[in-house]
Amino acid sequence: MWINDEMITFIKETPEKPKKLKKINAATKCLNELRKTHWSILVKQNHDSDLPGLTENEVFKEKTDDDALPETNIGRQLLKNLGWSGGGLGKNKSGITEPVSVSSAINRQGLGLAQNDNKSFMKAIKKVVNEYMVSDRLDDLIFSPIFSKEQRAKIHMYAKSIGLTGISYGKGTDRYLTIRRKRTCDELFNHIKKQGGETSKYLLVPPSNISVDKK
Repeated sequence: MWINDEMITFIKETPEKPKKLKKINAATKCLNELRKTHWSILVKQNHDSDLPGLTENEVFKEKTDDDALPETNIGRQLLKNLGWSGGGLGKNKSGITEPVSVSSAINRQGLGLAQNDNKSFMKAIKKVVNEYMVSDRLDDLIFSPIFSKEQRAKIHMYAKSIGLTGISYGKGTDRYLTIRRKRTCDELFNHIKKQGGETSKYLLVPPSNISVDKK
């Protein structure tokens, strides 16, 4: 950081006490001076995305028609022998037609051991994070507050292992995780500039007093 003689004098002579207040005032003075000749990056919000956080249904995608039981499945054949022709079971075929999904059990006890199945959880997470890693997306990957502290920690550790970074924001039931690409200060500046000087999270602020040599 560049500091001129005027700023050094200010730091030495600032009379405010306690020392913490003096340091804050000195730092503010320095930043105000730097903003006159240097670009600034304004942070507007915690995450760099306009998309809502991923839900459990989006991470643990529902089964599609392609995942239906094949005609050769023994259970399907037994049901057909009993007169079943498709659709829901029970009176007036009012029963469910799809298996209970993993997403409906992720944060509750008693359904299919999904909550304790770390392998299934990590398999789904790796797929989502890997897709983000190899995509052209420049924004952050957001996970909704539905995921628990332990689950956020696992997502964060995996993202870190493949070169991404993550941080959680909010408190209690509103706490959520963001995964993003690592950028140096120069890379961040160039990224924002390429987006027209503003993204969902950042805003480039030009120098307020650029000196011009009139000679």
